[in-house]
Amino acid sequence: MKTNFVDTSKVYDANIESPDIRGKEELRPWNLFKIIKSHVTSQSKLLDVGCGTANKSIPLAPYVKNLTGLDIWKNPKLAQKAALNVKESHYKNIVLKQGDSRRLPFADNSFDLLTYMLAPQYAYETYRVLKPMGFVIIERVGEQDKLNFKKMFGNNENGRSRGQNCEFEYGDLAGEYVRELIRVGFCDVKVCSGKWKTWYSREGLLKLFQATPTVQSFDLQKDAPIIENIVQKYRTNHGILTLQHRYLIIAQKT
Repeated sequence: MKTNFVDTSKVYDANIESPDIRGKEELRPWNLFKIIKSHVTSQSKLLDVGCGTANKSIPLAPYVKNLTGLDIWKNPKLAQKAALNVKESHYKNIVLKQGDSRRLPFADNSFDLLTYMLAPQYAYETYRVLKPMGFVIIERVGEQDKLNFKKMFGNNENGRSRGQNCEFEYGDLAGEYVRELIRVGFCDVKVCSGKWKTWYSREGLLKLFQATPTVQSFDLQKDAPIIENIVQKYRTNHGILTLQHRYLIIAQKT
């Protein structure tokens, strides 16, 4: 069955960099920075698609020859913040470019590694701009991410869940991602599923729903009773508890 994925590119706003959105996390099952670092050399050309404010990309600059950050930047504040972050980093090997992941503005075989850190990924374009034997590393939100929160919002006027990816069964998204990568020519596709507990403050919870596509059409006033129910039902001594779910996918171009 063909799945319809949520396009997050038009949703994130400038609050996405706030630490409140990430909450207090227990140890994650993988260290994405170390995994990316292990796939590059000092001569690598790296493209981070959906780089946002570039705060995740910049630390990789010392380990590669060139680092390109690409984003559609529908929110100009994000673009401005990315440019400022790069300027303040003082790294001279970082380039920021505006563009859409559906049609990457680069020639064929341009990069040794592509990364997608929660950004939309299109397999054909990924394959096209990667060099032969190059890698792609993808981290995507899983079906069970913050599921206890999202279920509280129920369905929209069309009878579909307001929660991101709630209509999918566990493993549906990972299976679709892997099939698409294999279909366009990737080999040795590895996928890992990871979950970890996270505790939010009330302020962090509100920023999460306002700045990310976790819940469709979130309205601070209309959804206030739902927020209160979430706080009451899932409040602990450490904060408001949920479970995060991510897929990590690594594939190599033949």
